[in-house]
Amino acid sequence: MIKTCKCGNVMSDATVPNKIIYWTYFEDEWEKQILEILEKIHFPFIRTVWHCDKCDRLYNWEPKDNKLYTYFLENQDSTENECSCSNEFNKGTLLKVYSYNDFESPSIQSQIRNGEEVVFPRKVEFCPRCKRVFVFKDKKIKAFYVEEVTDLKIE
Repeated sequence: MIKTCKCGNVMSDATVPNKIIYWTYFEDEWEKQILEILEKIHFPFIRTVWHCDKCDRLYNWEPKDNKLYTYFLENQDSTENECSCSNEFNKGTLLKVYSYNDFESPSIQSQIRNGEEVVFPRKVEFCPRCKRVFVFKDKKIKAFYVEEVTDLKIE
């Protein structure tokens, strides 16, 4: 599939592996994904998040409400951040998100199969109140806010 970002960058998932697509799960979904990797259950994939490497926008195809969420980078490489909705960020009420791309997948799956603690290359959290996404990596925080929500049309 090909997607043109709002910035004009053309993204494609035709090349595998790629760094455009992030396989993304909330905490309750991740437990099922672990069982899928261990071949104990069949768990169909939940959501993909596309990342534009030109402007850093995120595109989340959310299956639970059949919408496409476009996220814009609000704050890049801060060392501190605070969620604007009642200080949820500092209360610790953000939802944990597990997200990795095709290049990171073999290592993560290997850790699961070997019974090791999984170490993700980044920590991701989501605020259910304001819908912001926070990405923590190398002691820096990137904060993304919802720029646009579009209904997905299924044919």
